[in-house]
Amino acid sequence: MGTFFNLESPFFQFMNKIGNMIIITILWIIGCIPIVTIGTSTAAMYYATVKVTRKETGYITKEFFRAYKMNLKNGILLTLVWLLVAAILTLDRLYVNSLESIQGTILIVIYNFMLIASISVIMYLFPNMSRFTMSKKDLLKLSFFMSVKHLPTTICLVVMFAATVISIYLIPVLIIILPGVTCYLDSFFLERILLKYMAKSDESEEEDKWYYQ
Repeated sequence: MGTFFNLESPFFQFMNKIGNMIIITILWIIGCIPIVTIGTSTAAMYYATVKVTRKETGYITKEFFRAYKMNLKNGILLTLVWLLVAAILTLDRLYVNSLESIQGTILIVIYNFMLIASISVIMYLFPNMSRFTMSKKDLLKLSFFMSVKHLPTTICLVVMFAATVISIYLIPVLIIILPGVTCYLDSFFLERILLKYMAKSDESEEEDKWYYQ
């Protein structure tokens, strides 16, 4: 019984992770409210999830707002770019859906593929933004490259994203925790990839060493 109530016990560690997932989800939702900050909020959620929930370094709220502030400008601009691309592809997809011809069917397949491809890039874009300091163009290029090079992982990430969206649509109350859970699970796929693109230095500052744990 004493072990069960020990703060270092597996039970309390599990409950702490669940609590962090709920908190980070709520912070993410609040951060997404302006719409144009969806990317910023997502990058901050990923950063805080990996650093605090997985690596047990720092405090979830502090790390979220720290990353949010650092990625605010780039996050807004990249979100606007993605929203524009997604809107154009969606509108075109809706238009060709009304075409009853072979050409229309082919175009539907093409637009579906392009929408999935754009989502695939997003699966890497904001985690990359939370980890790397580079231009918006380079972030987009790196994210596209990763989505193609690591295709099996990309498929898993897109499937989990779709499952999360569908689950929340069917059971709205899950929005309180499911985004945080998905981000946590995504990190197990993404971290092993991100580490391959990071130059590990023996002179890394103390606060940056958690990346390599």
